[in-house]
Amino acid sequence: MAAKGISLHIGLNRVDQTQYEGWSGDLRACESDAACMRAIAQSQNYVASESLLTAKATANAVFGSIKKAAADLKSGDFFLLTYSGHGGRIPDPEIEGKQVDTWALYDRMIISHELYRCWGLFPAGVRIFMLSDSCHSGSMARTAMIKYLMTIASTHQQLARRGVGDPINQAKLHQLERQGATLVGEAGIDEESQSRGMDPDQLLAICAAHHKTYDQIFRNNPPALKGEVAASVLLISGCKDDQTSADGTKNGLFTAAVLAVWKGGHFSGNYPKFHEDILTLMPDTQQPVYFPVGADSNDWNTKMPFVP
Repeated sequence: MAAKGISLHIGLNRVDQTQYEGWSGDLRACESDAACMRAIAQSQNYVASESLLTAKATANAVFGSIKKAAADLKSGDFFLLTYSGHGGRIPDPEIEGKQVDTWALYDRMIISHELYRCWGLFPAGVRIFMLSDSCHSGSMARTAMIKYLMTIASTHQQLARRGVGDPINQAKLHQLERQGATLVGEAGIDEESQSRGMDPDQLLAICAAHHKTYDQIFRNNPPALKGEVAASVLLISGCKDDQTSADGTKNGLFTAAVLAVWKGGHFSGNYPKFHEDILTLMPDTQQPVYFPVGADSNDWNTKMPFVP
């Protein structure tokens, strides 16, 4: 029997500001990212592909969909989870000095421990592929990031107008393309673009105002041991921990790179090659990370991305 694929695509252009101390987290392209990722899943004939967008992307809805997939999938099957929205990093009240990654869903942040517990619900032999177009660093780095992206795009345009007859000019063009200059236009990066990371001061205010909720979440979700996850999980995140992910008018910069490498299904290679090709396109201010967890699987080295 052929392997079965199920996917869930989360995209939030804003959050409920009543749950985030007046912060709405406005973004422009996260719902579009979710639609693009869902289109890839549908092109691979997944048996089910669900989108949870903005107000529908609540913690209960997300965990309900993940748990349903865990109950429906068997060894050899495939679960694709994509997230586009704000990320953050908050203090763990149970472990002094420990910071935990978060996704900002519509009604509250969810912590990485909660997701890890969900992976433990999937049977052994299931492959779980996650793409997260978000970041952990806050808006303090936004100005520098956007200025850098706009500068390399402008320089790329100037060099292109001069032509590529000059070997030095050609080398500079090639370097800029590796840094993601062409992606800036495809993603719709402009002077109004934001980073997809929550400001640290805002995070502290949210945690303080809702400390009972988040303290309980941490108590209910202690750090899991790697051995508790029988499925094979692979995450490719939008950037390194100390970097920011750019939001555009059309797509996030990371999602734009994923789409450019995927080439409408004409990509040929395995997951490490997929990650390497995405890295080649991305600027040095935003370097996606390849992170496998759970059970070891050779499938990441032998199978094409997105294919059940």
